Amino acid sequence: RLGLDAKFISVPSPFDFAENAVLYVPKVHKPTHADWPDDVVDVIEGLIRSANGRTLALFTSNRMLRATVDECRTRMPEFRILAQGDAPNPVLQAQFLDDEYSSLFATASFWTGVSSPGSTCSVVVIDKIPFPVPTDPIIEARSELAGDAAFMEVSVPAAGMQLAQGVGRLIRTATDRGVVAVCDPRLAEARYRNRILDLLPPMRRARNKDFVERFIGGLDLDSQSD
Repeated sequence: RLGLDAKFISVPSPFDFAENAVLYVPKVHKPTHADWPDDVVDVIEGLIRSANGRTLALFTSNRMLRATVDECRTRMPEFRILAQGDAPNPVLQAQFLDDEYSSLFATASFWTGVSSPGSTCSVVVIDKIPFPVPTDPIIEARSELAGDAAFMEVSVPAAGMQLAQGVGRLIRTATDRGVVAVCDPRLAEARYRNRILDLLPPMRRARNKDFVERFIGGLDLDSQSD
């Protein structure tokens, strides 16, 4: 993309994503629908209850983060829900790691460079496909060069790479297992879905809530804690 004549090597992952992880795209409204924020809360509530906490929820905007965490705290007062902005990020990360039954809700700074190995992070929820802001100077310049193909050649690959970073928060060691839920049906239905899915680890894919709950139940998380 920079016009360099470079050599590179691609090394396969040592992790068994097909066996240890599920990519879950729930059957919810699209993010443009008025009921979508409520759908996200419903999905997160179900997953937190299934995993008894142990959830990292990543959001593409601070507004969505605050609205969701407020509603989840109201619905689930028995669970400890940490939220970015309530304390410095290193403190929140330490609290999340120290309390296996806690959940952490965060935005951009937790999408990359954060590692939560072990069962404390058994579920990762991403609110929607993180398409770049069209007015970003770099995106805008690349889009001008791409012309009519800008969405497919610039926005979709950028969203896929960012999504892959968020998905990567789940499996940090060879023994980690869990579920990534992306609350955006476009990842399973849109014509460009394969361009994004090809950038993600080769996880099993599911849209069925019961299957995902059974998979989480099969992890025997609480027995591992004992």
